[in-house]
Amino acid sequence: MVDEKKRRRIGIRDRIRIQACLESGMPPSKIAEDTGFSKSAICREVSSRSTFEGPREMRCRQGVYVCNRCGKRAHCHRLKAFYDYASADLDAEAKLSLIHI
Repeated sequence: MVDEKKRRRIGIRDRIRIQACLESGMPPSKIAEDTGFSKSAICREVSSRSTFEGPREMRCRQGVYVCNRCGKRAHCHRLKAFYDYASADLDAEAKLSLIHI
């Protein structure tokens, strides 16, 4: 018998853990190991649920496109993207409620 993984949604506790890992400088592969999700799921979560500051012209090329830990963010002229678990969870809940209407 093939052992199938049960699919589960990323919840508020997972998002809190993802934000803490991003702020400590962990790469997506380590965050995936820590949370039990795939690396691609972590990257999709962070890139789709990040909030942006300033004009959306350029894309920061470091990490998973977030500036949570970047030491140069005060003087950087690039687009600043931040991952915040609370706004990410609100966004996910809003999208889920639209689907179930």
